[in-house]
Amino acid sequence: MLQTSDSSVSGHSSDKGFTLLEILVVVVIFGLLLGGAVANYRRLNERKIVEGAAKQVEQALRDAQKRASAGVKPSSVECDDPETLNSYVITMSGTGYQIQANCSGGSPSPSSYTLPQGTTIGSASAPTVTFNVLTLAATAATVCVQNTSGTLIFKIDVTDGGAISYQGQQICP
Repeated sequence: MLQTSDSSVSGHSSDKGFTLLEILVVVVIFGLLLGGAVANYRRLNERKIVEGAAKQVEQALRDAQKRASAGVKPSSVECDDPETLNSYVITMSGTGYQIQANCSGGSPSPSSYTLPQGTTIGSASAPTVTFNVLTLAATAATVCVQNTSGTLIFKIDVTDGGAISYQGQQICP
């Protein structure tokens, strides 16, 4: 009897491994998964930057409120005795904000702060918030911190009673 070593006759292949088509399918699937992961990471990173900027603004509002309610005067000619402290004012604009004390002798130079790159104060809400001295009274305002494209918006409310509430990601007026 004649024996052959041809694998096609016996039905078993001695070739082991993957075909080019199988490898290409795996590479394409891996590429799609990686692309989705990178896109999600970018969105998450942008969200954290805008949220951090909103928390920075919230903290600045709370600091100004605390200084006003405690009557803490800055050391400047305009506020030195016998002058009195009237209020602290936070002015929001574009990519930052300023904190300034108002005293009976005038107003010292404001302290300016810049938001992280890619974030702005919403154009519809660039308020000025005033915290009166030794009271909790304030100017009611809504502050919206957003990314430059306006797709992520975080909202902070200040009531006329001085309550500051971080609303998180929301639609602003």
